[in-house]
Amino acid sequence: LKITYRLFSDGEHRPEVMIHVSDRDNDNQRVIAYESLPPSINGAWASANVQFDSRDIPDLNDFNIIISWPTSADANAGYDDISILPIDTNPPGKPDLLFVDPATAGCWAPKVGTALLVTSNEVAQLKTGWDAEDTATIESINVTTGAIKVSFPLNHYKTTEAQDPRFATEVAVLHRSTVFEAEEDNPLDYIGGHSIVLHTAAEQRISGAAFFRFGQQGKLGKYPIHFHMSGDHSSSVVSKNLVQDSKQRCYVIHGTDGVNVTYNVAYNTTGHCYMNENGVEEDIQFIGNLGALTKRQPEERLIGESDHRAYTFWFTNANVRIEGNVAAGANLGGYWFETFERGPHGPYASWPEYSDFNPKIRPLGSFKDNVVHSVGERGIRMYDPGYAPEEEFTFYNTRAYKNNDHGIFIHGTKNMVMDGGVFADNKVNIRNFNDRTIFRNLELIGTSDLVRERDPPNYCRDSTGIQQRINPGWNQGAILDNITFSGLNKGYDCGQTGITFYHLTNVKLFQGNPYISNIKTETGTDRKDLLRIECRWSEYPYKMKNIIVEDHDGTIGLTGSPGFYIINDTTALGWIQDASCTLDHSCGVYCENVCLRNVQVQTPGCSDSCYNHTMVISNGVDTVSYERHEDQSDEKKHLYEAVLPKDSFEILFYDQNGNLDESILPSDITIQFGDRPLCSSPIEEGDIGLKTPAPTQAPTGTNPPIYSNTILTSTDPIINVGSSNFNSDPLLAIDQSTSEYKVHTTDFRNTACFSVTPSQPTIVQELKIYTGRARRKDPRTYKLEGRAGLNDEWTLISEGGLTKNDIRNEVDMPITETSQHIMAMFENTIAYNEYRVWFPTNRGNQYYVAVGDVQFGGFFVSGINVQLAIPYPTSSFCSASNQCGSGYCHGDGYCE
Repeated sequence: LKITYRLFSDGEHRPEVMIHVSDRDNDNQRVIAYESLPPSINGAWASANVQFDSRDIPDLNDFNIIISWPTSADANAGYDDISILPIDTNPPGKPDLLFVDPATAGCWAPKVGTALLVTSNEVAQLKTGWDAEDTATIESINVTTGAIKVSFPLNHYKTTEAQDPRFATEVAVLHRSTVFEAEEDNPLDYIGGHSIVLHTAAEQRISGAAFFRFGQQGKLGKYPIHFHMSGDHSSSVVSKNLVQDSKQRCYVIHGTDGVNVTYNVAYNTTGHCYMNENGVEEDIQFIGNLGALTKRQPEERLIGESDHRAYTFWFTNANVRIEGNVAAGANLGGYWFETFERGPHGPYASWPEYSDFNPKIRPLGSFKDNVVHSVGERGIRMYDPGYAPEEEFTFYNTRAYKNNDHGIFIHGTKNMVMDGGVFADNKVNIRNFNDRTIFRNLELIGTSDLVRERDPPNYCRDSTGIQQRINPGWNQGAILDNITFSGLNKGYDCGQTGITFYHLTNVKLFQGNPYISNIKTETGTDRKDLLRIECRWSEYPYKMKNIIVEDHDGTIGLTGSPGFYIINDTTALGWIQDASCTLDHSCGVYCENVCLRNVQVQTPGCSDSCYNHTMVISNGVDTVSYERHEDQSDEKKHLYEAVLPKDSFEILFYDQNGNLDESILPSDITIQFGDRPLCSSPIEEGDIGLKTPAPTQAPTGTNPPIYSNTILTSTDPIINVGSSNFNSDPLLAIDQSTSEYKVHTTDFRNTACFSVTPSQPTIVQELKIYTGRARRKDPRTYKLEGRAGLNDEWTLISEGGLTKNDIRNEVDMPITETSQHIMAMFENTIAYNEYRVWFPTNRGNQYYVAVGDVQFGGFFVSGINVQLAIPYPTSSFCSASNQCGSGYCHGDGYCE
């Protein structure tokens, strides 16, 4: 109501206005507005606007505007320009009129009078925001314009497609013509109904039905829609259903393959919602489904899985099709790949046909066009135990926004590619704990314009685009290509960063070399906000001194030239002091036009006397000293780390008194390189070696024994000793290929793995194991025994730890000089005819060991009574290659 008024009288006079209405029967009379207006002073005109809600005037018959003055002289009042004007009175972002596409409006036209769900679109916190969905009654639908009128304005902020189609709020009708509804007659409010397809191969179609208050909390198998151990159901359809107010889970596929779970809705549910349950269910189609308001299940009523950390979509086996789904508002998270690496759960755990079945390494069906927003923890979770198929897999066009913690959390995962998508308004858009993860064609937004404009001070948080953990011991760094960053510290200094590299734990050394290229930013972005090397290592006793990040094309560096971000530490900067380096605002230095590579030196063959040695690297002109790694555990006390450019280098070791230790032999050390950078001329393996003295002693006798690094052949007699080997043919262990040989750890802790008899007596001084598919299955320790004859007792030759190698061999390939291996070297001067091998433990506490191949290195001799005059290391002194068997003799006098 707009009105202009005055009172023809001196002084200040303030009127009041009341709007009174009644319906056509003059019933339901009420006042819908009553206000005190600005005063009229000394007869001057005044004006006012009085807002009222026209929805309070249904079936209008009588509409009265009553103005009263504080004196009886109201007859001297004057009025002008009285008008009633329509205005939008709804709070911004809280409409009562929604628009959908006309096709959807036409489909929903019969649903007038039913409930409509409008999902949460808030920036979620752990306890708030994730439950900011709205429900309202549909009052009318215009099938031409797509307008849906609801009964009252929504209570929470919503984003429309007109504002930004990437972040538009989802809507869904909470009505189906067929209804299954559990009665509310049970005193336990967590007990509802349940439905099940039980042990049947018949095709099923469950479509267009609503299930209200189904599921029985704490009771295994009692869910709203449940396929139970029914085999192949690739023709069965579960589509366009509604599960609402579920007490336990939603759409559960258990022991059944191929079900088509499409275009369903789940709202206000408890526990994991959409799922394959035991890790064996594959080829299921999860397409176009919506889950909103997913809540945790109380721990006192769990059913043996992780429903107390409920995610809307929960996958125990990734060999399913996951496309076009939406997780909108959840207590904790949207998508969780909780694959079971120790084998299936439930009844399948004891089935013999699944004894070697590992859901964690099954191939991905697909993950495409999926959305998650407004959840209280992580949008997508790739951890515990993670997902590690042997082949590369790709997530396409993923959108994750307004989640409290991470858009996606990647850990325990390998061979992953993220291609396309938008991550915005998450505390950390992408948190990656893995090495060779590839990120490309992504848009990463710190704070989006819509969120910033809505409430700038409250939505300025120190978010990160990609938080890349520098995980030690890896040989491959992450790849970031064609990434667009925006919304970083825009208008406010929020401490936001595009890419952060940090060191979380104090183990081992970093070898991976992340690559960055083709980075884009919005206008006005400060380049110093693009990359940061965290100073977090200072919280731990063992620094990582060799963090390097390659900016291949200079699109992210401070200067615009190609180069490397490097940890600001003398260990990393020792060989590039003359380079053009610029200190950034974190703990990193950007050095342009350099080409660097990580190098790790270990001295596993050195005795305890050299633990405190200083390693010196020399190029003949300059030298740089390196102390061993501060961690003194058995696994790391022999480690040194360096960052080197292209040059020719020698390694020397000096004792605590500054004296050169010439007793360290080439066989005592290993040199491992980080992955090769993209720059044009990095250091290669032949550019660095140990400075050694000339040989001082040669084998005695006129015909010295011949050294060979391939004593075992595929024709040597070999037998399984363990009783529960996976493969019946033990020749897989010595067939000179990477075909895997497996044996249960529970068996060979008490029984050896295999015994083998070479073609003639040998003196073995080296055990070499070629890697298989999984690093966690590599043997960690070994024991080697020998004997002269079948009736003789076994004699211990050597036992202990094996070196570590994170690089995998391709399976079923011939062994070559470049095949990756782990090994042990030991002193032995005694010849044996037969050997017995044990692998008591593996790297990942797994239930079996898997090796690509096993090989011995040593000497062929004429009989078992032959002994060497001195204990030779595996890389023995030589003067010609004919002394090295199938190996070759280096110019500095040792075999390889």
